[in-house]
Amino acid sequence: AIEVEGVDNLHHPTGVIALEQQRIAKIYNSKESLMLVGGSTVGNLAAIYAACNEGDTIVIQRNSHKSVYNGAIIRHLKVEYINPSWDADGIFHGVTSEMVEAAIRNYSPKAVVLTTPSYEGYHCNIEDISNICHEKGIILIVDQAHGAHLGFHPDFKHSAVGFADINS
Repeated sequence: AIEVEGVDNLHHPTGVIALEQQRIAKIYNSKESLMLVGGSTVGNLAAIYAACNEGDTIVIQRNSHKSVYNGAIIRHLKVEYINPSWDADGIFHGVTSEMVEAAIRNYSPKAVVLTTPSYEGYHCNIEDISNICHEKGIILIVDQAHGAHLGFHPDFKHSAVGFADINS
C-alpha cells in the first residue's frame, strides 16, 4: 500500500515514478531505466544476480564495493580478481585494458565487474575494456556510483553509459 496519496508505487509505477524512469531512459539513451533504493548496492546485487548463474566465474576489481563481494557470495559464484596498481598512499589506480584481457584469457568469466571512477576518482578506459569484453561475449557490469555526473558536460568524460551492459 502507498502511504502518501499521489506519489506512485515504486514496485509498479504508473504515475510520476513511471514518467521519471522514462525520462531517465531517454537521457541515457537506454531501453529502460529503473529507480533503485539503497544506492548502487542494490544495483550491484541485481546486476550480478541477473548476469550470472550459480557456479559461474566472475572477475571483479579487487577494490570493489562490498556489495559486489556480497553479490558474488549470494549467487555462489567462483570469483577471480583484477588487482589494480596503487600509489604510495595505498590508493588504487584504474584497471587497465591489459589487466582485463589477461583476466578473460586466464579465467573465461561470464562477467567482469569494474568500479569506474573509483571513490578517489581513478578511471578505466571503459571503451577499450567494453570492446575486449564484447568481442568475447562477456557481460560488462560497471559500478559508476561515483560518476553519475559523467557524460553531462564535455569536461566530465569517461562515462560507462553506452559501453557497459549494466551500469549500477
